[in-house]
Amino acid sequence: MDNTVLPNYSTTKLPNYSTTFLPSKIRWRPISGDYRQGLNLTFNYFPVPDLTTRQDIDKLLADFYALAMADAGIGHFFTEVVALNLETHLPVIGNFWESVLLGQPVYRGNPMLIHLELAARAPLTTVHFERWLALWRQCVHTSFAGERATLAIDRAEQIARLMLLKIEQGH
Repeated sequence: MDNTVLPNYSTTKLPNYSTTFLPSKIRWRPISGDYRQGLNLTFNYFPVPDLTTRQDIDKLLADFYALAMADAGIGHFFTEVVALNLETHLPVIGNFWESVLLGQPVYRGNPMLIHLELAARAPLTTVHFERWLALWRQCVHTSFAGERATLAIDRAEQIARLMLLKIEQGH
């Protein structure tokens, strides 16, 4: 069977999980078989969308903040240092990412200033930014694939580097 051809996005048997080609825009989920042996697994495959709408961004942000707020390494920034109100924060950060990813000029604000103020309350270090990025990448890769999904990760990495530099410089 040629696994690069995806007929009707239905269920199929894959001959050997360990050597199967898995296209980047397709996610595979085992639905039966012995995963320990990796042979004769039945997989369900489905296309993964790119980030193309505000609703996609809202989903990404909801998933990200659910993980970030519960995270042992950075959760306290969202729950104790700032006590973030998601009802007011998600629309604002959604506007930011809509501006970045979709080119819509809907964000008005200065995220650098906000994070400098946060760093004045509690130290923000490379470890914190790396954890933030790891959770961001996980959320993007879990639900999205494509040019804008890649852009979301690239821009987050650029933003994190710049913010860390500004914080370390004390600006």
